[in-house]
Amino acid sequence: MVKKILIYAFSILMASGSFVSQTSASDSFDCPCPQVIAHRGASGDYPQSTELAFQRAMEMGSDVLELDIHLSNDGYLIINHDSDFSSTAGNSGQIEDMTLAQIKQLDAGYLFTKDDGDTYPYRGTGLEFLTLTEMIDLFPGVRLEVEMKANDDDLAEALWEVIQTFHLQGSIVVVSQHTGVVNHFRDIADDVYTGATIAEQVAASFAYGLGFGWTYRPKYDVIQMPYEVISRGFVEFFKDKGVFVHVWTVNDVSDIRRSLDLGVEGVIGDYPDRIYSELEERGDR
Repeated sequence: MVKKILIYAFSILMASGSFVSQTSASDSFDCPCPQVIAHRGASGDYPQSTELAFQRAMEMGSDVLELDIHLSNDGYLIINHDSDFSSTAGNSGQIEDMTLAQIKQLDAGYLFTKDDGDTYPYRGTGLEFLTLTEMIDLFPGVRLEVEMKANDDDLAEALWEVIQTFHLQGSIVVVSQHTGVVNHFRDIADDVYTGATIAEQVAASFAYGLGFGWTYRPKYDVIQMPYEVISRGFVEFFKDKGVFVHVWTVNDVSDIRRSLDLGVEGVIGDYPDRIYSELEERGDR
């Protein structure tokens, strides 16, 4: 549904040309660019958002690990895409209703399969769901792109506390679809990159598409765009505004090549090795 909304909004893009830069992104979340951004780790080959998926992603040359967070019932930041574990562990319990101890009893590799369910190679191998703190301890110094999944001020405050504790201000991008939680995070946090919300992406598309791009002043540093809507003109529009463009979720090699040709600063994909290989061929690694 989110992708359909964005595609519809971006379908109005007809204008092109140059626009005056209104902002400039700081260099705290530095390159090399384009960045290899591992979507929930190397989630095409390993159970998503697990230590194994993140470890393999780093071994494949990833620059950034992308992940999603929720608050557990007892206040831990849990890494998982969905609000429950139906698609990963076969458990429909809501994260917000579960304690960390309950979550740790689940098998994070239970439903992972690459052959349409003929085999489940990671079932019973001891893979756990991670807290954000555990993940940072496992991969010190790694750059992160973190999505707050719930529109919850408590989630934003818990994330900001972790960022301060581990001094992550220069190595993290914080994003969410929801305007409320992102605005609250921006109010309480200092020197942290944030990404565009859906509302901000729609507003940008209208400003650009209707020829009023020169009036648009983004409040964010990064925009995550669906692959289906990227164009050279739109990428350049954001670059002129000092905004980094990250495109998702790009797994096909030909799509990776097109994304890089259009000049994006980051490619988000389930197979980071494919992105790295293409960059290597171009001499960018």
